[in-house]
Amino acid sequence: MPAIKLATWNINSVRLRSRLVGRFLKKHAPDVLCLQEIKVTDDLFPAARYRALGYVHQAVKGQKGYHGVAILSRLPFRTTSALSFCGKEDSRHMSVVFESGVELHNFYVPAGGDIPDPKLNPKFAHKLDFLREMEPDSRRRLLTALGVLSPAHVQILMQCLNGTATMLVSQPTIRTLSRIGLIDRVHSESAARKVLEKLVDPEDLWAFQSLLTQHGEEICQSKSPRCGDCAIVALCKFKRKVGTGGDE
Repeated sequence: MPAIKLATWNINSVRLRSRLVGRFLKKHAPDVLCLQEIKVTDDLFPAARYRALGYVHQAVKGQKGYHGVAILSRLPFRTTSALSFCGKEDSRHMSVVFESGVELHNFYVPAGGDIPDPKLNPKFAHKLDFLREMEPDSRRRLLTALGVLSPAHVQILMQCLNGTATMLVSQPTIRTLSRIGLIDRVHSESAARKVLEKLVDPEDLWAFQSLLTQHGEEICQSKSPRCGDCAIVALCKFKRKVGTGGDE
């Protein structure tokens, strides 16, 4: 399948910045542009301007003055659809399926305000409710793709969502697991997490990761592992390879 050049932009009123969008499309020529916070109803969306630039395939879910998303594309759509979340018709989602079969979702996730407590901040409660209604894998991919959250923060936010068991995987955890042979050292955080989530009961995830991280920091250290104090040393391939420890 040919690569797709994709761009996304929180435009904060497409009518105010319509010329900027046109300039961006001319200069960078993405195959697809996702816009959030278009803040305009469907009938007032500047569709003709973008059609003239070659973006004849458009999927718009607008709203007067607030929110709203749109997908502009040079590539034809097979289908388009929009979902509502949290019982609100606030135009935060649009999806398309291209002729190639590729499915694309454009979300405008609630910002949540400044206080990360759903009891004190209704906006944060709305954010959690919105994410909760998404499938777990979709939530994780979306939060990671935002580019402003580290993997650790993604895991913490995932854990805040009721019914989503997850695990925060640190470097000490990855190091320990690789030395006892459960994962390869080259595994990413996401690969290590998937292995652990298969091995550990959901209710034990946080306690397990906390103890394993502590073990990696205090016992299974990178430069000078304390193999004599290790409760799982019999499983350790690293010790058998280098003796009592040493540099990795």
